[in-house]
Amino acid sequence: MSLKTDGGSLEAIAKKYNVGFLALLQANPGIDPYVPRAGSVLTIPLQNAATGRAT
Repeated sequence: MSLKTDGGSLEAIAKKYNVGFLALLQANPGIDPYVPRAGSVLTIPLQNAATGRAT
């Protein structure tokens, strides 16, 4: 899943989409984790229902 950011931190976005901060960070190299540019396109990793791990 992808989305455009509104300028919120990756930590806030991770909480909103119920994914781990590190998984979100790994899926989006080159994005500032504290102040991503508004309008940046982020990849939101999906959680694997069987393991609870991001894929």
